[in-house]
Amino acid sequence: MLIKELVKKNIHIYNFGMQARHHNMNRKILELSNETSKMDLSAPIESYIDVKQRMNEFYKKTNRLFTYECPYAESLHYGHLDALLDYGELSNSEALYMPIIEHGLMLDNMVRGEHLSRIYAGPYRKHIIHGNKPYMPAFCIGPYIHYAKPFYDLNKTEMIKKQYGKTLLIMPQHTFEGGHAEYNSRRFVEDILKKYSSKFDTVMACLYWNDFDSHLYKALISFDIKIVSAGFRFDKQFLKRLKTILEISDFVVGNSIGSHIGYCLQMGKPFDYLESDILNCGQPFNSKPTDQIVSAILNNSVDEQKHRLDSYFGFKHVKTPEEIKAIAIIGHIIVRNAYGDISKWQMGVQKTLKQLKEFRTEKENALLYYNLLRNSISDDVKMTV
Repeated sequence: MLIKELVKKNIHIYNFGMQARHHNMNRKILELSNETSKMDLSAPIESYIDVKQRMNEFYKKTNRLFTYECPYAESLHYGHLDALLDYGELSNSEALYMPIIEHGLMLDNMVRGEHLSRIYAGPYRKHIIHGNKPYMPAFCIGPYIHYAKPFYDLNKTEMIKKQYGKTLLIMPQHTFEGGHAEYNSRRFVEDILKKYSSKFDTVMACLYWNDFDSHLYKALISFDIKIVSAGFRFDKQFLKRLKTILEISDFVVGNSIGSHIGYCLQMGKPFDYLESDILNCGQPFNSKPTDQIVSAILNNSVDEQKHRLDSYFGFKHVKTPEEIKAIAIIGHIIVRNAYGDISKWQMGVQKTLKQLKEFRTEKENALLYYNLLRNSISDDVKMTV
């Protein structure tokens, strides 16, 4: 037990041990990730069903999600980490020093895991994160899709837009391993078509991998709606595909609250919310922010929606490549000042902040690093440093 505790205390040893212990499983995930990363936006249903079956078999056998095991596993979801590393011109070796990237819009009051620092989209999350861990650096960076490159180049995207004409995109509530969403999917599709189909040349639906061959899928194809997908949770190309799907689209409608709303608005795509009675799809969101988001969406322009929803999606908090790179460097300095010891992380944060404050007028980029770190910790502790 003592050796296990010592291993978990050092971030480098913990990372090495965790990846070594799960080597075989991680290898399978990487192999499947490399396979799915080659799939196109409109890959045939058979491709998705095949991967879905393999993932669901894994879940049934292990009762675990098909996820790469390492200290920063959450950051690997949907290609978030790869997008930020690429945007900040950082190498993969910096992954360990990057804050954990929250995988989507979080409207509950939980901070999952024992992570040392976090990246999140909107400033709404800051007081929740710091409620339990005031010294945890938490960096607000706005909609993650800003940092991703498109899946298609500009010429191919423009060619498709010309072919499709004015395009409506449907983004329905998605499911996950071990869970499902219950609602009248056919009525949902019929209501959308009744309200919007006459205004668009093409109607397209973006399906999550777990929803292929579902009642929703069957309803969509019965109306000859074009099916596209951003891919799988562990797929590095997910965010890139989603960016291209939104580039092709002119207007988006959906029946769920999530990060996709922020992505649409960040890219200037109007979003409309169509309520459905959805049951059995994960933990329910806090009703108050959910109601606020819905209220802001309905009957408002994109600019007004962005203004009213900045707290949740962080449109005013998008970072430059230099700032993203600085966040990784700050993490590196904190680890060094904590001697790699997770139990000394708070000391490492305090020491780093003090050093950056002392050198902010003397060393290049020290002021940038200081401001980023100072703004990432709780307001309640800034005066003590």
